[in-house]
Amino acid sequence: MGHAGVTMSVLTPNEYEKLAEFAFSEGNPGYRPTVTESPDGDGVWDDAKKYAHISPKYMKAAPESEAKAYAQKIYDRSFEEAARVCGELAVPKEFFPGPDSTLRVLYYPSWASSSAHTDFDFFTLCMFRDRTEGFRYLDKKTLPELQKAREISPGIHFGELYQEVLGVKPTKHEVVGLPLPQKSAVFFVVPPHESVLLSGTSVGNWMAERKHRSRK
Repeated sequence: MGHAGVTMSVLTPNEYEKLAEFAFSEGNPGYRPTVTESPDGDGVWDDAKKYAHISPKYMKAAPESEAKAYAQKIYDRSFEEAARVCGELAVPKEFFPGPDSTLRVLYYPSWASSSAHTDFDFFTLCMFRDRTEGFRYLDKKTLPELQKAREISPGIHFGELYQEVLGVKPTKHEVVGLPLPQKSAVFFVVPPHESVLLSGTSVGNWMAERKHRSRK
């Protein structure tokens, strides 16, 4: 059985709306509405949700505007929060957030959902979520490491890269459909691509292979 995740939004509803205005616009190269995603790379596709990415590579290509400057401010704020959490978790410095770390803005129409999955980043921060009852952690038992992390940042969950570095199992979760739309923003923490995992492969190579299984 799943259980509702207790999350605390860092952003206010007004901040989310202002961020989403840029995120879901033609001015954001990180918004590609024709790309469908299979979160677990298992061929189960989420085709109802809307999502957009904000990261340095996209911001560099975006035309200058007040909306872009605001989105950059929120990205920087998220990056700083992720670095703080890494410090609190005693993460090795080489696995602190790198430039591929990404702010994802999401909108789920009524009854839209996301299949059960684990994220493939290092860890994910909840920056905003308006309906916590729609988000469920699927841990059968909460790991001590995850309990400690949630004391530092409510709504955090571990990704597959965290397991590759620290051996802690990723957090399976899902978004269930509700009668009303759901809005959220999360920050995917990705270490620098040149950092080397225990397996001997680089973060960049690992990420490239994992992303290939999740997009069409």
